Amino acid sequence: MRSNLALAVRTLALSVVLAAGAAQSAPSPGADRSAHDAGAVDGGALQMAILGRLRGDRGAGNCLDLSEVGDRDVQRNAGAIRAAGLCVTADGFSEQGYDWRFTIISNPKARRGPVWYLPHDDESEAFDAAVYAVARYGGRLVAVDGNEGRNYRGIDPNRHFAVSAQDARPCAMRGPAPQYTRYVMGLFRGARHIFSMHNNTRGGGVTVNVNTNKVRGFQASGRFSDPDHLVYIASRRPLSQDRDARALRDKLLGAGLSVVHETVTRQNSDCSFSNHVALHDRRDYFNIEAVHGSTLQKAMVDTLLATLGYRPVR
Repeated sequence: MRSNLALAVRTLALSVVLAAGAAQSAPSPGADRSAHDAGAVDGGALQMAILGRLRGDRGAGNCLDLSEVGDRDVQRNAGAIRAAGLCVTADGFSEQGYDWRFTIISNPKARRGPVWYLPHDDESEAFDAAVYAVARYGGRLVAVDGNEGRNYRGIDPNRHFAVSAQDARPCAMRGPAPQYTRYVMGLFRGARHIFSMHNNTRGGGVTVNVNTNKVRGFQASGRFSDPDHLVYIASRRPLSQDRDARALRDKLLGAGLSVVHETVTRQNSDCSFSNHVALHDRRDYFNIEAVHGSTLQKAMVDTLLATLGYRPVR
């Protein structure tokens, strides 16, 4: 059975690679940004995407061999992945001439744990903390495979959430990206909360020391009081009008986590993950931010998940 599946995968991968090669020689006219001018996906990446489409995370027999995965984030965490018995797979799809690729790391022993979406591939500490979270609390992480860059072939994956032209209108997007948006939101089907993680630049715009009409920061004391370590939350109403958001802010502050709250409207949306969730989903969104080089992000994971009632699986 497994050998037949492997043969089928290799055969399908070969046919797709050949088709991709033909497409590269004759790019379709009118495409905004084809695989030909964006940089073609190699045959190995296509085969990984096919493996992901087979949903290999449902069975350890279909997990990728770590020695054959070139992703630097995966290789850096290979020891932790093996020690926890985690499963690495891949997924991908094409939309508007862009070939999206994603790395997935799941916990076969505890599949129903938290789900984490990581849109930026240059945020190593966030990736490491997400691997830690999956090993300790179950669930999975899904990360954009962007060759260690913040942007994915010219697109900021965290400013690309729009199902309709109305969603995309306030943003710098050239048009909606319904497949990408629905893919990411579909990762959280059945999940209690929506989680993300990022790393920021010291002294940059992501800080708890902010107070505008849209975002307002609240600094905690103690271990996580550094202004570049915080948790983003978002809602459609200002805190003064949103009892639930105020209660959530106070709960996180009480746990020692600084908070930045975003008040999101259709007019001020930046098409980010947090803004899309606030406008289109009833669940609470949490983004753990830590400065590049931080050693605290894993501890922030523990504090946030304990505050929300999650328990370690090991």
